[in-house]
Amino acid sequence: MTSYREAVEAARRLAASAASAVSDDDLAGAGHAADAIAGNIRAPGSVDNDETQTQGADMTDQAPDLTADKVASVETNYRWDRRSEPVHPTPAEVAKHLPANFRVGDVQSWRIIVRGKDAEGATLEDVIATLAKAGITAKEVEREGIEAVYQFRTGKDAGSGSFLSPPGNAALSYSIYGYHSSGRGKPRTNRSSGPDTIMSIESLAEDEGGYYPKASVERAKRIIAAAHAEMSELWVRSVYRYFNHSYSPDGIDRNVSNAVFWKPGDEDEYKCSCRKVFDTQQALIGHIAGKRKTLSFDPEFAAKMHHRETPAKPQPPEHHLGYLCVKRYFPNATPRLDLIADPGRGSGPCDKCGEQVQYEARHDAWCVVKVQPWSWNPDCPKGGHHERAMHAPKEGQ
Repeated sequence: MTSYREAVEAARRLAASAASAVSDDDLAGAGHAADAIAGNIRAPGSVDNDETQTQGADMTDQAPDLTADKVASVETNYRWDRRSEPVHPTPAEVAKHLPANFRVGDVQSWRIIVRGKDAEGATLEDVIATLAKAGITAKEVEREGIEAVYQFRTGKDAGSGSFLSPPGNAALSYSIYGYHSSGRGKPRTNRSSGPDTIMSIESLAEDEGGYYPKASVERAKRIIAAAHAEMSELWVRSVYRYFNHSYSPDGIDRNVSNAVFWKPGDEDEYKCSCRKVFDTQQALIGHIAGKRKTLSFDPEFAAKMHHRETPAKPQPPEHHLGYLCVKRYFPNATPRLDLIADPGRGSGPCDKCGEQVQYEARHDAWCVVKVQPWSWNPDCPKGGHHERAMHAPKEGQ
C-alpha cells in the first residue's frame, strides 16, 4: 500500500504537473494548491483533538464478499521517457479477447484493469490464459480480506478531499485510515506508528485496482451517494482555472501527465518538447542542439526529450480537463467556453482586507489557510466573507 510519504509526494507531483499548464498569474495559486493537496493527506496517527471522531464498531466488519469481482491487471509497455510512443496493449485490444462476463475496468497509462465474475468455461484463470495466447500478460489482483481494517473518520475539516472536490462532497469530510495485518489476525488500530495508509473516501469507493474489501467499498459508495454535492460557480471557476490551457488527448483520459497544452497563439510559437518556448526559430535550434550535446550519452533519449513540436492546433472544448473534472461529478455539465477563454484570478489578496486567500471547497469560499493544525477561515475582518473578484478592480473603483 502507499506510504504516507509516497502519498504526499504523489500529491505534490500531481499538483505541480497541473500547475505547469497554469498561466503565470496563477502559478502562486497553484503552489498553494500543491501544499493544500499534500496537507490533506494526514500524517500517520494525526487526529484532530476532539474534532475527528471514529465511527462505530461496524468499521471493522471486513468479512470477504465471495461475490466480488475477480480482478486482473494487464501491464502495458508505457514508459515515461517514451511517453510519446503508442501504448500497447490498448483497452480495445484487451477487450476483444474477453468473454461476456468480463470487462475492461480502470485504465491507466501503465496498466489496464480487467474485472468480472467467474462463469463456467470463462473464469479469470481462463481469461488470463486467453490473453497470454494473444501476447498480453495479465496477473490476478488479490483483494484484501478479513485482515484489513478501514476506518471511516469524520470531523471538522477532517476530509482527505482536495480543492477539486465540489462543495458538499463526502471526500471533504471523510478520511479513510487503513490498517493491514502481518497475517496474525486483525491489525491493531491503536498502534503508535499509526495507519498504513490514509486516503480519500472516493479512492476507496472507486476501488480502481480491485484491492479493497468489498464491504468497505460498498459502504464508501453509500456515503458518497447520500452526500449532496453542489456545482457552485466559485468551485467551477476554480477547477477551470487550475486546468487552464490543459486538454485530454482523447476526451476520456484525465491524467494530467498525458495532457495536451494549448492556448491561442501556440500555433505561431517555436516550442521544444520540453515545453520551453522561444521567440525565433534560430533560438529553438540552438536550444535543441545544446541539450542534445549535453545528453550525448543517450542520443535516443535526448531526441525524445528535445525536439521541435508540431505547431499546436486548437483543442475541442469537450476535451478541456476542467470540463472533464466537473463532468465527473455532474454528468449533465456542458463546457464553459467563457471559463476556457478566461478563468479569472486565482489565489491572492482579499479585495476587502488584503489578507492572502485561496478558494476552499469545504466552505465554498475564499479562505485564509493556516497549517499545524490545518484551518480554513472564510471570515473577513472587514465583515462577511473574504472576497476576490474574478478580475482585478479597475483603478478608481
